[in-house]
Amino acid sequence: ANPDAVAIRSGDVRMTYRELEEQACRLADFLNVSAGITSGDRVGIFSDRSADGVIILLGILKLGAAFVPVDPETPPARAQHIIASSKCKAVFCSERQYGSCIEILPDTTYRSDNLPHSANHPALSVRRNFDPSISAYVLYTSGSTGDPKGCLISHRSLVNYIMWANDFYFDDHVRGNMAWFTSLAFDFTL
Repeated sequence: ANPDAVAIRSGDVRMTYRELEEQACRLADFLNVSAGITSGDRVGIFSDRSADGVIILLGILKLGAAFVPVDPETPPARAQHIIASSKCKAVFCSERQYGSCIEILPDTTYRSDNLPHSANHPALSVRRNFDPSISAYVLYTSGSTGDPKGCLISHRSLVNYIMWANDFYFDDHVRGNMAWFTSLAFDFTL
């Protein structure tokens, strides 16, 4: 409705909804072509909160794939378990995590601070048809009763939650701002 309104403010970064859409489509196309990511695949997000994190999340969802958030403060053994058991086809990792966890990351790992923003990856309009009952994301339990277990949340369930949160937190006539202050691996963040 307001493509030129600011969608994200993060440090010095200001991004409009139009720019966010273009970047997310560009990333989705890049993932589809370079890593073969498509509907039903899983992609790990092992990075800090950032504007790039939002682009990554939306790009993955546009493909009908599922994101698997890994808290950047999680111990390497837990991160390895999550990435392996969820069968991530690719992982996004920030520079900080990349250096300390390279041995646990799959071959198809991308730096989240080095996304394909250039004209070499044109922003195509991604319109994929997929079953809304497939996973949108996979969250892992704490593992307090043994190994952490993945909980699959469907695209349909995520949309239902977002619609509820939109009605609950915002007035019909006034839209506010939301701060992202927790890890993406915390369900309420979504």
